[in-house]
Amino acid sequence: MKLRPITLQDSSRIAELLNDEEVTKWMSNIAYPYSLDDAIEWIKASSDNKKLWPYAIIVDSQLVGCISYQKNPDSKLEIGYWLGKEFWGRGLMTEAIGLLLRLPAFMGVKNPSEFEVIARVVVENKGSQKALLNNGFVEQEPCLCDKQGEQLEALLFSLRISP
Repeated sequence: MKLRPITLQDSSRIAELLNDEEVTKWMSNIAYPYSLDDAIEWIKASSDNKKLWPYAIIVDSQLVGCISYQKNPDSKLEIGYWLGKEFWGRGLMTEAIGLLLRLPAFMGVKNPSEFEVIARVVVENKGSQKALLNNGFVEQEPCLCDKQGEQLEALLFSLRISP
């Protein structure tokens, strides 16, 4: 597995994987149906956003999902991620989160002292919770995620990282 920056050439594969209601139901910021235009718009917006860093998750030379991190106003780094449904249950997201946490670019945005990485996960998404726990994240508290005006019950996870 490897992580690499998202490019416009990834748009058709991203649209293919995200045009699946079973995948998007877990995502607070991705609607279903998901089109090629949606993918192109997201990639362009991401490249203009200096506080969001998205990466393609590549397995056997194939894009299988995405993982990203962003700086929040409270100076925490928040990660988000998804996998195409056909790749669920293989431990791939556990591996991808671990790779992201070790990326030199990820480590370069931290403060010189200890910092916190967070993730919000819909309560029913047990696979995502397991991937975070396997990477040392700790469940903190219940929270809500807004999905197009609907409030979804979620859990906040965090990981403290020291230099």
